[in-house]
Amino acid sequence: MADIDLAYYKNLFIETSKKDIEDTRNNLKELSLNPQNTELIEALFIQFHTLKGRSLSVGYSQTGELAHRIETIFRNAKESGTIVSQDLVDKSLTGLDKLQKSIEKIASEGTELDLSDALNSFNKE
Repeated sequence: MADIDLAYYKNLFIETSKKDIEDTRNNLKELSLNPQNTELIEALFIQFHTLKGRSLSVGYSQTGELAHRIETIFRNAKESGTIVSQDLVDKSLTGLDKLQKSIEKIASEGTELDLSDALNSFNKE
């Protein structure tokens, strides 16, 4: 019974994450045009925080950790009131692409992508 419940939640994770990734990508593109928009910074913080929590709750630790490291960029910007540079937006988009590929691998093979290189590209805060 527990396996069936976990499978349900993993499928729910996959479906909700696909939409969340597209919404997050749109917000990152918008932020690149309007880097001082504090509402977008807050929204991105929440979106990466949500991806992190969902990933970790169903056992995908590397996917969750990468989302956490990107989340930290937006938490720091939110707390300090700084503008997110285009370099950080680009880095976040690259990280989001890796998150998307990991979720696609989870959907097709049941295991997450090895994200070691992507994790190494983000400093652990």
